[in-house]
This record gives sequence, structure tokens and C-alpha cells, in this order.
Amino acid sequence: MNLKKHRYLVCDLDEVVKDDLTASSLLNLVKERVVAEGGEIGLGRMDPLVRFFDNLTQLAIFQVNRISTPLFRKATMFPVLRISGSMRTCRPHAIRILRKRFLTCNDGDKEQKYQERLEALQRAIH
Repeated sequence: MNLKKHRYLVCDLDEVVKDDLTASSLLNLVKERVVAEGGEIGLGRMDPLVRFFDNLTQLAIFQVNRISTPLFRKATMFPVLRISGSMRTCRPHAIRILRKRFLTCNDGDKEQKYQERLEALQRAIH
């Protein structure tokens, strides 16, 4: 039985985020950096996925194989805010970060945007 265990990393992308960045382009960026650092074998062992990405709050949740978590941190150099063993345990921390960032935002309709982001996070988790 080949059971892969994963880790979920909540990352701050404040230095990487561009206006036209999408989840797929972010995943390609991660893959390029991992191949440069650990080669194709490292990329194959890591098997990264973007489970949640929000360009406005500059927050992303990545899913990687447990054994490759140090390689991810070394290759991408994103500030990792939280490492969790499941999306269920990752969710409360991501929600706290979203809430904190929207409270410091100077946007007029931030409540509506906050609710949209929370709904997107809920869809990504389930």
C-alpha cells in the first residue's frame, strides 16, 4: 500500500504577487524553482499543488509531500506562515490571516471582499 502523506503550507507571497498572477502561473513558478534546486526527481517526489490562492491578500496554500517540505521551503523561499498535516487544521489559521489582512486594508467594500475570500477558501478546503 502506497499511502502518500501531505503537508499543507500557508505562504505569504508579498514579494512574488503580480497583478496578472494566477494559481497555475504560481504553480509553474514553484515547479521551475524546485527543478532548479532539486532537479526533476525532487519535483516528482514533491508533487506540489496550489490548494488556495488569493491575489488580493497575497496568501496561498500549497500541498506538498511530507518528505519534500524542506525542499519546498529552500527552493521557493516564500515565508511559510503555517505548516499543517491536513486542510482541516490549516483552515483556522488561514481564516485568521485573511481576517487580519482585511481589517488593515483601506478599501471601502472590504466586508464584501472578505466574505468572497472566505467562501473561496471554504470551497478550496472541501
